[in-house]
Amino acid sequence: MASNFHFRLSEDFSLILDDADDYNVIIQVGENNNKKEFRAHSVILRARSPYFKVALSTNWITKKDNMIMFNKPNITPTVFHMILKYIYTDELDLTKQSGENILGLLVASDELLLEELFGHVRDYLIEKQTKWVHENFVLVLNVVFRLDNCKKLQDYCLKSICKNPLPFFSSKIFTSINKEILFDLLERDDLQIKVK
Repeated sequence: MASNFHFRLSEDFSLILDDADDYNVIIQVGENNNKKEFRAHSVILRARSPYFKVALSTNWITKKDNMIMFNKPNITPTVFHMILKYIYTDELDLTKQSGENILGLLVASDELLLEELFGHVRDYLIEKQTKWVHENFVLVLNVVFRLDNCKKLQDYCLKSICKNPLPFFSSKIFTSINKEILFDLLERDDLQIKVK
């Protein structure tokens, strides 16, 4: 009979993340007044993310004082903290995160090729953040239509709009939606527009 000690392993890796005294990577994330520096271990990053496996290879890295320096200005500190926690511990708690941070996590997990995390976050937006997604259709659609792997969330948004299009089409920010998305929406057979 095999025993499973993953919980203890996760705790130990959490300690390594929280007290990274033998780190060899410094990752700077965010921009302007929302910047933060994280310390990490290249072996863990490469083992858990195909993106980091390539990005931290010897051909691509920049070193300063024997440290690998890495810059990701397009990912916020809050989102990157969640990503590191996931990479080190396989844990993720989205219950106290804003919809905007969760959407940012979706984009970042896609970029960093974290497929399992991406699928979980996508499903969480659909199942647990329904109200926020509906209140922010234009933002969500403009973001997810740039992600090839996000067909499920794209379809969810379009189907939801088709069921009740009036709030969407009468919103003030409706005009800021990408034209291609609008064309996709108008070509759908299930768009329920009443003609008077």
